[in-house]
Amino acid sequence: MKNSSHPACTTDAPIVGLIADVGGTNVRLAFAHADNSWSGERVYRCEGYSNPTEIVRTFQRDTGVPLPPHIALCVAGPITGDDAAFTNLGWHFSIEAMRRDLGIETLNVVNDFVANALACPRLPSSSLVQIGQGATARTGYPIAAIGPGTGLGTATLVPDNKGGWIPVASEGGHVTLAASNQREWDIICHLRQRSSHVSGESTVCGSGLESLFRAIRDLDGLEPLNLSASEIAARALGERDPCCREALEIMCAMLGTLAGNLALTTGALGGVYVLGGILPRMVDFLQESEFRNRFENKGRLSSWVRDIPTWLVTHPFPAFPGLIGLLPEQKFQPETIGSM
Repeated sequence: MKNSSHPACTTDAPIVGLIADVGGTNVRLAFAHADNSWSGERVYRCEGYSNPTEIVRTFQRDTGVPLPPHIALCVAGPITGDDAAFTNLGWHFSIEAMRRDLGIETLNVVNDFVANALACPRLPSSSLVQIGQGATARTGYPIAAIGPGTGLGTATLVPDNKGGWIPVASEGGHVTLAASNQREWDIICHLRQRSSHVSGESTVCGSGLESLFRAIRDLDGLEPLNLSASEIAARALGERDPCCREALEIMCAMLGTLAGNLALTTGALGGVYVLGGILPRMVDFLQESEFRNRFENKGRLSSWVRDIPTWLVTHPFPAFPGLIGLLPEQKFQPETIGSM
């Protein structure tokens, strides 16, 4: 299949599976090939569908290509045995029932940030922007991934003794949010008026940015103003609204705190990768924000964290390389993946 947006992914190798990244807002699908490349990617909105099966069938109809026997799929929510649930969608399905409904041989379902984390060591350098001046990543140590999108995802890769990685799924986006200054404390207290638990995801994601903006206006005694996350970000980047700019600055700072906490908790001396659909559109803003300062501000362990590099992932389909490796008999070839 031709791939106009990423010609380097066009391949004559046979299709060996289908890969799908099912987020809280969009679903990204593509065909995986025997040479570890992919082609024919399409993006669908989750809105209007009731489960991933419907979207896979729509993709099959739209492409006119029969479903391959193997599918690797990642979802924005926890996986418990045969049960997959979506944190921000309300979707819930049985993995085995979905496999039977689609009539395929294997269906491998993982948390979305497991797929993202598995892809991180294999992404090309052109898809990575270093944030701050952390030292070179140390080999043989864990890697951590964190990212704001519809929600806030986290995962860890732990090195095995064979040169590979063991992914560890987590729901670190729901840890209790801590304040680093009085302004953040006031915002958290304000948010607690609506919810007894203010998590990282309460402020560091699309809906979290909206919550920050509303809280700032309320605390400053300003009239309510309903703006979407994209509108807030656009006004912040254009320096047209000080409340929008402060909301985005606080979101980046809090993300730095949470990323540093994740690095400490997991021992991620191999580096921390920041993903998600929000930040690649504001690279310069993130570079100039308090993200890295807050990442390093860990008291007696500041010097330890300071050596850990942090990268922003700008790849348009960061989960795909991780998903390809979950298909039966597929093995990662970094030089192939790096050409995408």
